Amino acid sequence: SLEANVRVSSVPSVRSTLQSLFPFEQFIETKNEVMLWHINNLTVLSGMAYKDGRLEVQEEGFYYVYSKVCFSDHGLWNQSPDFFHHFVMKSAHLHGNHYTLMQSQKELRVNSSDLNNSFLGGLFHLHKGDGIFVRIRTNLNILQYNVSEHFFGAFMM
Repeated sequence: SLEANVRVSSVPSVRSTLQSLFPFEQFIETKNEVMLWHINNLTVLSGMAYKDGRLEVQEEGFYYVYSKVCFSDHGLWNQSPDFFHHFVMKSAHLHGNHYTLMQSQKELRVNSSDLNNSFLGGLFHLHKGDGIFVRIRTNLNILQYNVSEHFFGAFMM
């Protein structure tokens, strides 16, 4: 099974809480391309709630949001090139719209066995009730199933 880490902390009080989220077994099987995470009994969500792959903001403020995913080109031996898209999205509580906060894209090459990482991170003003989530778009099942290769988190500035 895969492991993802979510770290949420609040920096005037300099508290740091490490949180672990574990993706569901069939993590390519997503709802609208949203990566789903299974929370185990060791998870502590400080200042966030979790539902359907989303971290829900409990307090308005500026948050550093980040995500990393690992993927491979090795599934393209007999196929034409494709793209791997990695997004960090925001679902706005006030009007329910989805916005792309960050994105990266990589062309996957035929006859390659490269292992690739996509890391996204940035500072955003989020409102109470906003949700943040990771979305992956590709036609191939190329995500790496290593327990430490995928993570997603946020901390309040």
